[in-house]
Amino acid sequence: MDRIQKLLSVISVLAILGSIHPALDDLFLLNNAHRIVLIMPFSLAAIWLAIREKHWGRYVVPPLIALIIAACWAIGRTLPTPLLGKPAFVQSAASLAIGTPFVFISAWLVRKTPRLTGLTIFLLGLAALLPFAFLFFISGESSDGFRAVSTISTDPNYQNAAFFIGFVPTFFLSRIVVQKKISVIDGVFYIIGVVFMLLTGARGSVVAEVCLAIVALIMLAKHIFKSVKSIITSVLTLGAVASVLAFCMTFFSDYFLVLYRFSILKGGTDPSRRLFLFTSAFQLWTSSFITLLIGDGLGGFPRYIGAFGPGMYPHNYFLEFLSETGIIGTLPIATLTIMACQPRKCSTVWETYIYMLAIYAVISNQFSGGISGFWLPAYFIFLSIAVAAESKKNVPDIAQPLGSH
Repeated sequence: MDRIQKLLSVISVLAILGSIHPALDDLFLLNNAHRIVLIMPFSLAAIWLAIREKHWGRYVVPPLIALIIAACWAIGRTLPTPLLGKPAFVQSAASLAIGTPFVFISAWLVRKTPRLTGLTIFLLGLAALLPFAFLFFISGESSDGFRAVSTISTDPNYQNAAFFIGFVPTFFLSRIVVQKKISVIDGVFYIIGVVFMLLTGARGSVVAEVCLAIVALIMLAKHIFKSVKSIITSVLTLGAVASVLAFCMTFFSDYFLVLYRFSILKGGTDPSRRLFLFTSAFQLWTSSFITLLIGDGLGGFPRYIGAFGPGMYPHNYFLEFLSETGIIGTLPIATLTIMACQPRKCSTVWETYIYMLAIYAVISNQFSGGISGFWLPAYFIFLSIAVAAESKKNVPDIAQPLGSH
């Protein structure tokens, strides 16, 4: 692949992730610029890549068909309803008809450069973690602005900050999986990354990292327990990593807002009203046989709960798809998710990293994402499928035992 192709591959990654990077919140606020201004030149680069692409491969067909079915059904289902044209419908429809197809093209175009793509994503994670760490150790603040890697924004998005910071520990966890052993260095850097995620106060990304760690341990199980020596080594390494975590939790305990945010979930004092939104989405979906099957239409959830302000969506894209598009509209989305996240054999750390990122994005967006923002986890879903396809793995048939790697 020539240098221009590699450069444009990096640019296409920046088109998706650079426009929502938490460290750029102040830039957008100061310049009063819409994110589309930043996306436009990157979008042109992705379109140019698509024009240059001569062979997309047969593996592009299944995910493309699933995407088309999901988008057409969701929008078509809403056309004969009063929801058509409402703000919630417009946002969700734009995500499915414009944003998600764009990330599909961008993800498929970088399938030949998993190393370059993974490195770019990792560096974007560092670009969120390092200023976050700087603000903490220099000022020692725990304000909303600090937690969002932002010093000016009046509406800091700390969920976004945690999501990007999570790219860093996910990389070191991928290295552990590829090496088939828990190294102290990788373990320590993983814990440090998770600690900074805890400092943001975001719950979804932290849960996703914990789930990834469990997946990694399952994948490493047969290598950890293959001999007495490996068991002893693994136990000692886990002990060292746990010691680092215990020290960090003691040192930063006053700043771990995320622990408090978990504790108020059941108390009725959670300002984000996550449990209410989750249960309301489930109730809407199961309210009748019609909604169970075909949903209530895009934008139907805010109407159901009688609230149309910011954040009034299920914060779980599976629940939102179920409640607004029914089983029919959710099946292709579930199929795409399974294709990207099912256990498989990866040959390099970068392929493993992209695979782990897909799982991370899917899980974290069950606590903070929706249809209007589905294009973000969809990018990692399509990227995982595309990289697997480029590695000559037939994605629907590549399932391997979790221990095999």
